[in-house]
Amino acid sequence: MDSHRIAWLAGLYDGDGCFAMDNSYQQSLGHKRLLPKVHLITTCRKTHQRVMEILHELSVGVHVVHRENPQPSKVGKYNSWAPRWDIVVAGMKRVRTLLPHVLPHLVTKYEEAKLLREFIESRMSGSLRGPYTEREHEIHVAVGALKTKRHLS
Repeated sequence: MDSHRIAWLAGLYDGDGCFAMDNSYQQSLGHKRLLPKVHLITTCRKTHQRVMEILHELSVGVHVVHRENPQPSKVGKYNSWAPRWDIVVAGMKRVRTLLPHVLPHLVTKYEEAKLLREFIESRMSGSLRGPYTEREHEIHVAVGALKTKRHLS
């Protein structure tokens, strides 16, 4: 894999991507489930195609939602936005596959990605279905806090 293509992808994630942890109640587990997720929205078909090519070459599984039509706004008019592709890498194994490639190139979202990596390593070394450790809860809170604090420094 060409390192320039990976650096380009990392730059796109650094500027327009989102490194986060979904928090939802999972009845089968009997507690909340924290799910690492890397999300990117593109409005350019060529950019979308390039992202998908690179992720495929890296063997990263993705979920893509393509939205074409404008959605009615609350006041009954239509918002004018371009067609878009939501590219989502979600889950321990998928995010774990992506992170080693993009992490060295990140600047703005480096800390968030590093925390996701720590969370994944912690879960993968223990029980994926067991209760979360105190540190794993701290990571979840820290990732959320970085979304607002990183712009203050």
